[in-house]
Amino acid sequence: MSTPTSSSKSKPSARRRRKQQNESDDDDVTIYSNVKRARAGERVTNIVQLDFRSRNITSTTTRDVTYLDTPSTLLFPHLNIVRAEDEDTSPNSELRGAFDLQDSEYYHVCDDERKSRKTKQKAIKKSSKVKMDEWAQLRDEYLQELIRLDGLGSDNSPLSISCILCGNAGSSVHRCIDCRAGALQCTDCIISSHRLNPFHRVETWRGEFFEKNTLASIGLRIQLGHHGGRCTGPLPGHKKFTAVDITGVHRIALDFCGCGDSQSGSLRRTQLLRAGFYPATPDEPRTLFTHAFLETFHVLTLQGKTTLYNFYYAIARKTDNLEIDDLPDRYQDALRVLRQWRNLMLLKRHGRGHDPSGVMSTLPGSLTTECAACPHPGRNLPDDWESADDSMKFLYFLILAIDANFRLKSRERHLEDFHLCPGWGCFVDSRGYLEHVDNSPDQVEINTCQSDLHAVDHANKSKKGLRASGAAAVVCARHGLVRPNGVGDLQKGERYANMDYILMSGARGIKVNHLIVTYDIACQFFKKWDARHAALPLSIQLSPTVELDAGVPSLHIEGHGADCKCRWGLRQKKGACRTSGEIIEEQWSSANGLASSISEMSPSAREEILNDHWNHWNFRKRVSYGRIFKKTLIEALEMRVTQNAIFVQYNNAFPKELTTKWEGMVEAWDREMLVKTVPNPYEEPTTKSSLQDIRLALAEEEEKLINEGHVAVHRVSASGLLVTGLQLEEQQHVLRIRITALHRNAPAAQRANLKEKQNALARRIKAWQEIQDLHMPFIIAHRTAPSTSTSTSTSTSTAPSTSTPPSTSTAPPTSTRPNPQSTATPSNPQPSTQSQSDAISSGTPSPSSPSPPSAADVPLFLPSSLPDSLRLSPSLTSFVSIERRLRIAQAKDSLNSLRRSLRTTNQLWDYKKKQVTGQRGNTRARSLIEQFKEKTDLAV
Repeated sequence: MSTPTSSSKSKPSARRRRKQQNESDDDDVTIYSNVKRARAGERVTNIVQLDFRSRNITSTTTRDVTYLDTPSTLLFPHLNIVRAEDEDTSPNSELRGAFDLQDSEYYHVCDDERKSRKTKQKAIKKSSKVKMDEWAQLRDEYLQELIRLDGLGSDNSPLSISCILCGNAGSSVHRCIDCRAGALQCTDCIISSHRLNPFHRVETWRGEFFEKNTLASIGLRIQLGHHGGRCTGPLPGHKKFTAVDITGVHRIALDFCGCGDSQSGSLRRTQLLRAGFYPATPDEPRTLFTHAFLETFHVLTLQGKTTLYNFYYAIARKTDNLEIDDLPDRYQDALRVLRQWRNLMLLKRHGRGHDPSGVMSTLPGSLTTECAACPHPGRNLPDDWESADDSMKFLYFLILAIDANFRLKSRERHLEDFHLCPGWGCFVDSRGYLEHVDNSPDQVEINTCQSDLHAVDHANKSKKGLRASGAAAVVCARHGLVRPNGVGDLQKGERYANMDYILMSGARGIKVNHLIVTYDIACQFFKKWDARHAALPLSIQLSPTVELDAGVPSLHIEGHGADCKCRWGLRQKKGACRTSGEIIEEQWSSANGLASSISEMSPSAREEILNDHWNHWNFRKRVSYGRIFKKTLIEALEMRVTQNAIFVQYNNAFPKELTTKWEGMVEAWDREMLVKTVPNPYEEPTTKSSLQDIRLALAEEEEKLINEGHVAVHRVSASGLLVTGLQLEEQQHVLRIRITALHRNAPAAQRANLKEKQNALARRIKAWQEIQDLHMPFIIAHRTAPSTSTSTSTSTSTAPSTSTPPSTSTAPPTSTRPNPQSTATPSNPQPSTQSQSDAISSGTPSPSSPSPPSAADVPLFLPSSLPDSLRLSPSLTSFVSIERRLRIAQAKDSLNSLRRSLRTTNQLWDYKKKQVTGQRGNTRARSLIEQFKEKTDLAV
């Protein structure tokens, strides 16, 4: 097969290619020019050139291909790739087998089966404004139809008022609001049709209007037992029996079974329960709640955090919005029944109803929906998981996140209540927990981190009038499910004693060998962990076989200092992968919707409601596993190729010996978990001495020489001369950058300002050269030599010197090394900034006539720029030594400044991408980024 060559013509746009493709007669051809668009499930019939160094498609061409079913490769796991050896390739065993991947070879990218593509017209979507405008024109029609439903409608003739079921025209007809509106029925028919729907709302026709009525007043009686059939010995219930349903609060006529049928039950509460009704009291019930009412509120409050107060009275308004009927208020009964209902649903869904030992044998934490994706031996791990290769052990790391929330407060109201599930759900067992907290010393937590840790501050604050100032929770950091017994109340802020117990209670029972804990203040929390862990009850202490490590979540670590970032960042944790640790904030945002309603509750009711909501949170997380895992898997497969290529390219830029050394340091660092004794390979080298420190040291050395009687050549010492020289050199560098960035049509004010800066710099250089001539007299001849009179070019060859410099001042050789202000050579000349300087004065480019060098190009002839024959002379030994010390400190300061500018610029770009919208905001953000770009250029 011939190799397709790249064309010099410009490629058509993507929209034009799609248009040409749609108009093509070959409806079976789909062309992809991007590897990320060719996925399993789509048919691709093109031949692509794959560059396996960069892992990208470099060119494409349409050809007749044979569709093959081949396994995916390691480099492109989401593609089926087959080498195209010729145009007439046919499926055979050789092509279906393994093959070697080579650089820039051609492969067929094809799917398992052919699919015909049909062009579909894209539906035109109407905006919300257009839809509302169309409806507004029909508003009168809608309104008239609603009014029509309030009366008989078309059945306004007395002869037409008859039952829709039996056809009889009686004196009394009714209609059901909750059934089909407008269907008129006689008394007998409406009673018969509502035996299984006894809580519907009905209205009776009074000749000119419909009047609100009840099924009980019409004559409907609800019979319990016998599956709703007739009973030979019915026993009437209370004459004011009340039923609460989603249709409203109703007075009903109810009969219990009194014939002794064993299937119906002998107790009245049993008969109600078997009929699908929940009695408000177990003995002599006078109120029932339907399962529809309980289930509807349960789902609504779990999803929308709706309070029972709002829900109950909204239901009551459906029955009596004017509050003129004699209906009882069953809100207090509803509060009690809903607590019981929550508990029963919790027990039922966790299989406690099938345990012969009964409910009271429920184990701690067993009423919590656990994470099915976290590693758990005996459930979701292979039998040989402990002997897995080191590269795969991260799969068996358990990562937990702990955090506190101070919105879930509980006020001290001294309410006594019975706990329906003590320690069976997400909350810890309060008895052991409070005993440990009370026995722990009340010490002030000391903040030694470089950040402002609010968690440590909260530990030292007193919360008056509160039984609990908040709650702390432990979740699995990868999937966000709350752990069994992983929640506890905080009595006085975020104290270590509380967090220790909650963390270990949430981690109790783990059987993996590696545990990573993320916490906002892990850098502080785990300093004295061993001593605090030993003080915990033995029942919740970690097994000695579990290796513990900790880190700070990815978002919170940005608020910490450099030491915390390289030591506690999750990016440097083995086994943490791309876990952020911030997922615990998601469940806090969900639970915060309950804060206002649970703050006044009794401790038992508060814990039960929070347990219920966290179980719902866990269940919804498990339901979303398929969708989320699929999305992250596709992203991981794509990014594996990209990131591996980036790493290989970056790794190959360093010598093998250096990378091997680094890998050894990382392996040694990873072998140690919480307590680190080896050097940190991720720690940036710090500058032990800055330029100012060197200046101070040199000044102290000069003071010592003065005290010893040495006479100075000038009041400006040698170190002062070189320090000033380095400053002038930096000012020249800044000036050259600004001259280069100056636009040829810049305004006169800007050009004048820059010209004044050049003149001021030239005067400073002139004054400095006079002092330099005193310290290094031979520089005079060197500065006036023809080969160094201009800065446009500097000879790199050594010319014969006019004289040999003695230990005192003598004319130096006329040849020099390239000075640091210019990198030009005779073979590679660079334009001087002098022509640009002339342009600054006139506003137009100047001719290339010889002129004195610009202040930015004046060579300073520091010792490092002199030739070796001159720089190694004894008279310059001290100058060379001083400059070397200053240069090293200057380089370190510049490197630190460059790192700081790059970090700031990167954060600004990230902020602009996520937070800034609109032209105005983007323009301001780019202006700010350009300012830091200039600082970055100056640091280079």
